[in-house]
Amino acid sequence: MTASTQETPSGAGTGTDTMARILVVDDVKFISKMLAAMFEEKGHEVITAADGVEAVRRTGEEKPDLVLLDISMPKMDGLEVARTLRSDPATRHIPLMMVTSRNDRESITAAHQAGVDEYLVKPFEPANLLAKVSKLLGDYRMNFSVVDTHGIPLVTALSSEIAGPVVRDLTWALVSAGGEGNRPLILDLSKVNKVDSTVGDRIVQFEVRFRKANGRLVIVAPGKGIGTRLLLEKLNLYAPILPDRASALQTARSSAQETRSTSG
Repeated sequence: MTASTQETPSGAGTGTDTMARILVVDDVKFISKMLAAMFEEKGHEVITAADGVEAVRRTGEEKPDLVLLDISMPKMDGLEVARTLRSDPATRHIPLMMVTSRNDRESITAAHQAGVDEYLVKPFEPANLLAKVSKLLGDYRMNFSVVDTHGIPLVTALSSEIAGPVVRDLTWALVSAGGEGNRPLILDLSKVNKVDSTVGDRIVQFEVRFRKANGRLVIVAPGKGIGTRLLLEKLNLYAPILPDRASALQTARSSAQETRSTSG
């Protein structure tokens, strides 16, 4: 495997200024066509599904950049669709937006608990919908780069803060870089100086699964880069933390050699 010389943000090529693939799920054809027309006018590619079962299937097959759901749908409701997509490593990173006529507190809470990122009540202003969609697509794409460095995947945080939707993006970036295991993976947090309280837990959860698959996570985090000693202490229990990429690359290479020796 040759070294890559260019860093590409995760999901690059489908940001808010270029075409994204959006799955619209609604059993009412009028609403589905209306939403499709709005997104196509903005240059996005639109695919549709008329029920929850089809939504799960098409998400797995098409890998859309965003899924819009209604709660009330035949065969499988939107809440169950969201839970199903979030439980699958192949689709859990995809942003989900609920567009529904239900505006009660119980429905809103249930949607967020199921993993929905945005909630919009019908009827809605088109500008409001497009603004939420642009935010989800933008947050989803511009936070991490995934590159190959001398045969070792490198995930780099591009922003100074990891919070909210970015925590979800972190999992996606790690999985897309090589979460199947059997090799080391470097996570560079050098640019980060502010973190969400759940970041450490999310990285630990990934590392535990990754290690079971014979993978090894190595973290680059200079002392001033994280801004919280508690996070460093938590991560240090599960993965080595190095001050720079050169040290991390050396450690990752040694880990790769150990893995090959053990498997051989």
